[in-house]
Amino acid sequence: MNSTNHNFDSVRRRVQLALAVALLVSVASNVAAAEPTVGGRLVAGWPPVALFLTVDVVGRVPRSNDWLSHVASTATGIVALVAAVASFSHMRHVALMFGESGLVAVLFPLTVDGLAVVCSIGLVKLTRHTTTNKPVSSVSDVSSSVSSAQPPAASGGRVVVRSPQSSTVRPLTPVLTK
Repeated sequence: MNSTNHNFDSVRRRVQLALAVALLVSVASNVAAAEPTVGGRLVAGWPPVALFLTVDVVGRVPRSNDWLSHVASTATGIVALVAAVASFSHMRHVALMFGESGLVAVLFPLTVDGLAVVCSIGLVKLTRHTTTNKPVSSVSDVSSSVSSAQPPAASGGRVVVRSPQSSTVRPLTPVLTK
């Protein structure tokens, strides 16, 4: 493993830890403010968990510019909005319950939800960066790159290879001419 991949893995672990802490605080606040029934606590705890799962899926599924990707992005936004509204309300209630001022009760949820948003975006970007910039690591990567190569005539006299992990087009070096 080269140092660049190690650095990305280290950053990803720290971002995942920060997101886990934010979601733990959110779930704990939601459950603390919920009706004291199993159902009430499950309903209150679900939105941050749904947000975490949604961010994980969106970060791992390759993105394209088709209508399904737009639907997925819209759905992610809706899940994030529901989680933020529920979380804000519950955390504000808990802060007031523990004697915080009105201003702190309003600002406290923003710190938790803000951290969750920043970490979610960071994880999606890190995942997309590492999957589209992966070094060739196996014979199957090379064979799949070669099998997707365009003939020289179709690419202006150059052999062009599409990376199997993305739609990034890279000229094969050295450039082959007629």
